[in-house]
Amino acid sequence: MLGIFPLDHVAWTVDFARKAMVVSAAIDKMPGVKGKELWITGTVDPVVRKALESRGWKVEDNFGEGLLKGQWQRHR
Repeated sequence: MLGIFPLDHVAWTVDFARKAMVVSAAIDKMPGVKGKELWITGTVDPVVRKALESRGWKVEDNFGEGLLKGQWQRHR
């Protein structure tokens, strides 16, 4: 499961924590899903990264820079 979001920065808030838990739990119940990835064009707060990675997410930030430079293949 891959989510791509054009955001400047993702911070840890009560609302984000609640949504992350619900989404993560729902994805975990989906048959055939072998991983969870979140790609952000901006930056991810270290608390967010740690929390998501502890729930099995791969977190990729600043991925837009590579796309703009034609280096999108490094994210495959």
